Amino acid sequence: MKFSFSKYSGCGNDFVIIDDRKETFPIHEKNEIQKLCSRQRGVGADGLILLQQSLVADFRMRIFNANGSEAEMCGNGVRCLMKFIQEHAKPLLKCCLETGAGLLNVELAGDNVSVAMGKPKNVRWDIPIEIEGKSYNVHFLNTGVPHVVLFVDDKDFESKEFEKIGQKFRHHPTFAPHGTNFNMAKITKSGYVINRTYERGVEGETFACGTGCAAVAIAAMKFEKEKIPIVVQTRSSEELEISLVGDFESLENVIMTGPANKIFTGEIILVLK
Repeated sequence: MKFSFSKYSGCGNDFVIIDDRKETFPIHEKNEIQKLCSRQRGVGADGLILLQQSLVADFRMRIFNANGSEAEMCGNGVRCLMKFIQEHAKPLLKCCLETGAGLLNVELAGDNVSVAMGKPKNVRWDIPIEIEGKSYNVHFLNTGVPHVVLFVDDKDFESKEFEKIGQKFRHHPTFAPHGTNFNMAKITKSGYVINRTYERGVEGETFACGTGCAAVAIAAMKFEKEKIPIVVQTRSSEELEISLVGDFESLENVIMTGPANKIFTGEIILVLK
C-alpha cells in the first residue's frame, strides 16, 4: 500500500500527516504505525495524524502515538493539520475539526495557528504524590489529554533524571487506569514559563507538547499569578502563547497560538503481512 505524506513540526513536536479521507490507511496495524514513527526504521515522528471526512465538522482528525496507540487529540498536531489542510484540502482561514476530545475551532493567525481548546476537564489542584520516598505537590487537568503539572526551581528543572521521574508519574496509581502526561515547569524572572513534557504514548520527553503547555499556563495563572496571556517556552526553545476567554473562575475557553511548519514530503509503502 502506497501513501503520500507530509512531515510537519509544531515547536519541535513532529508528525507524519496523511490525507486519509478515503479511509484506506490500516489504523489497526500498530506495528506499521510504530515503524513509520521510528527514527531508525521509518520516517521518524512523535505521532501519525490522519485527515478524514467528518459528518459534524469540516474534517476529522485521528492521531496515533509513536507506540501505535490512539490519542484523543494533540495541540501541536492540530496546528500542523490546519497547515496541511491549506495545502491538500481547502484553503480555509478557519476550520472546525472533529477530534477524540470534541470539536475544536482552528484558525490562521498570520504565520501561526490558533486553536480554541475548550475548558480543561477533571481539574484537581494540590495533589500530594510520593515517589521513591520523595513527596511532591502536583496539579492535574485534562486539556484535551490528561496532564500533571509540577513547578520546580532552576536546579531541579535541568535534572538528568527527568525521564525517570516522568515515567513514574505517567504510571502512578493516582492516575490509573489511563495514565497521564507529565510536565515539569519553572517561572522565569522575566515572567514567562519554561516547560518540559514526558508524553504518554511516546514514552519519553518530546521537544514540545501543546496541551501540556496549556495545562502549565493555566496552573501558572492560578498559583503563580502570572498575567494573561502567558508565553510558554518549549524544550525546542520555540514558544506558545496561551490566553483565556473569560476570567479564571468562569473560564470559557483556552486559546493556544503557535507555529506549524512543513519539513518535507514523500511517499511510503506499507508491506502488510
